[in-house]
Amino acid sequence: MSVAIESVSKQYPNGVRALTEVSVTIEVGMFGLLGPNGAGKTTLLKTIATLIAPTSGRVTVMGHDVVIKPQKVRRYLGYLPQEFGLYQQLTGWEFLDYVGCLKSLKRRRQAATEALEAVGLIDVARRRVSTYSGGMKQRLGIAQALLGSPPVLIVDEPTVGLDPAERIRFRNLLAQLAKDRVVILSTHIVGDIERSCDTVGVLRAGRLIFCDCPQRLTQKSQGHVWEVPSDSLVHDGRLEQWQIVSTQHRVDGLTLRVISEQKPHAQALSVESTLEDAYMYLLGGVL
Repeated sequence: MSVAIESVSKQYPNGVRALTEVSVTIEVGMFGLLGPNGAGKTTLLKTIATLIAPTSGRVTVMGHDVVIKPQKVRRYLGYLPQEFGLYQQLTGWEFLDYVGCLKSLKRRRQAATEALEAVGLIDVARRRVSTYSGGMKQRLGIAQALLGSPPVLIVDEPTVGLDPAERIRFRNLLAQLAKDRVVILSTHIVGDIERSCDTVGVLRAGRLIFCDCPQRLTQKSQGHVWEVPSDSLVHDGRLEQWQIVSTQHRVDGLTLRVISEQKPHAQALSVESTLEDAYMYLLGGVL
């Protein structure tokens, strides 16, 4: 049970090159795809989902080529795109029954009930979708992707716009689903990757510049993360020279968390790296 991406490149007719020689094999578990807007994440997911064809290279899902056998591949896929429309006047159960009909599922009503139970919406299944919270609508989106129990689940930026509690619930749901299937989670929210993914890939300008476990990524920036009193850099006129990760208000003043190959100031203190630090370090082109 895997998704194999082999030297995939994608160039659109307008000349924009979205992907360049991307190669990775994704196994059972949760694979997190990180990258800034425009890095190529959605293009890669749409390629896996058979919605667009690569310019070169090959993608196989469960051993089937997405270009040669797209219909067969779709039987193995569940997909929650970034822009996902819901019929607001239908109930949750009616919506899943309708999607099951479109997918020509056998026993679609049973499948709809099972999907609602899996995402924790069975108690509100008879309520109209228009009354659902943002997190409930995202869970309903996952439910439609789960219809037919596909072994591969693709989720594109699912927690954008959710409040912290809903994000945590949604993240935990995906982690549960990843126990027995491939789950590919695309996001630019580092926290969603750090707490749930077995493997993380980082895309920058269409290239896969890192692929390993989150702990290995964190190690990349170890020794390059510093905390510096804000006043010291401002007075030296060097504030804009450093990659600032965060700003913290403390009793003794404003402290900056910065990334630098060398100690940025005499008052700088070396601190433990986090996944967010490492991600910023990677995107900053230091590696």
